[in-house]
Amino acid sequence: MGDRRLYLLADSLPLAVAYLDDAGHFRFTNRAFQRRFGAPAANSRPSQFFAGLCSPDIEEFLDRAFAEGKSFTGLVYCSRADEPTERLRVQIVPDAEGDRLWGAFMIFGRIEDRAPVPAATRDDRFVQMQRMARLGEIAAGMAHEVRQPLSAIRNYADVLPRMLEAGEPASRIGTLVRAIQTQATRASNIITQARELVGGGADTFSECDVLQVIYSSIEITERSARAADVEVRCAAQSALPPCRGHAGQLEQILVNLIGNAIEAVANSDIRAIRIDAEALDDRAIRIRVADTGPGVPADDLDVIFQAFRSGGDGMGMGLSVSRRLAEYHGGQLWIEPDRERGACFVLDLPADAVVRDSESGTAS
Repeated sequence: MGDRRLYLLADSLPLAVAYLDDAGHFRFTNRAFQRRFGAPAANSRPSQFFAGLCSPDIEEFLDRAFAEGKSFTGLVYCSRADEPTERLRVQIVPDAEGDRLWGAFMIFGRIEDRAPVPAATRDDRFVQMQRMARLGEIAAGMAHEVRQPLSAIRNYADVLPRMLEAGEPASRIGTLVRAIQTQATRASNIITQARELVGGGADTFSECDVLQVIYSSIEITERSARAADVEVRCAAQSALPPCRGHAGQLEQILVNLIGNAIEAVANSDIRAIRIDAEALDDRAIRIRVADTGPGVPADDLDVIFQAFRSGGDGMGMGLSVSRRLAEYHGGQLWIEPDRERGACFVLDLPADAVVRDSESGTAS
């Protein structure tokens, strides 16, 4: 009777839910799961069922959840014939009692489009940079940053006429137009904020959802990654504490790191970027952006964060500004040394409670 009630409850949920046993085999899927993906065969595994449908392999998240006994949240892209690619958040929740692992729930949810950012928030995105670097360095940094949205706009504009000539559906054309609008807003904000540097501005720190910042950064760089045939994988613990800061500035750090990684893997045989986020404890959050590129020469490790010394074919300002933004938030940004392959940049940020303790003058 208990199982029957559980199944009835799961069938009433709008989220796609599956239950897998401790060997990773499907045991139950609710109606929402079957409507979205179909019904898996008996005793099949996620890697078999989702092959060619979702990327990255969902079984990676399942293995991590089983190995560590923790819930994980990941971002996956699902593609079906004659339908646009859909971004979904998948959550793996182990079903455990003490040391006994019974299985895991797999829950899929659609990532909703972000609401428009209030103008007051957009206008001050880089105001605080005047406290972090000389005006000339920051001005050069703005010139470097604005190249990213302008380049995206140019690429979108090149695609749009071909879509119109091919008679693409209005929904797909509308998606491209909205992407152009988003990038145009980014470019406009960067220019506006650069003009305001001389006049100063007020702090606008607030509680930030770190996972949403990561997803937003991936969304901004998504088209560049696809154009370069780069797979971006994201995995995070489900229960990340919030970070108190400026969401737009944290987003800019990750956009820089992901953009650099896309350039780094352009000529690699394996083109992949992995983003991991974890709570080190209740005091700090760590985000790692790793790629499969050629890595950073040992001689460059000490200078890579200096202005005009990094950033691919750009002006080399991205990492310099990113480190300053990390430090402004009370965090750190560095590169892991001695890696066998690729580069891995690590961003540590204080959790919200620690920042509040610091602001109130109490030790934690």
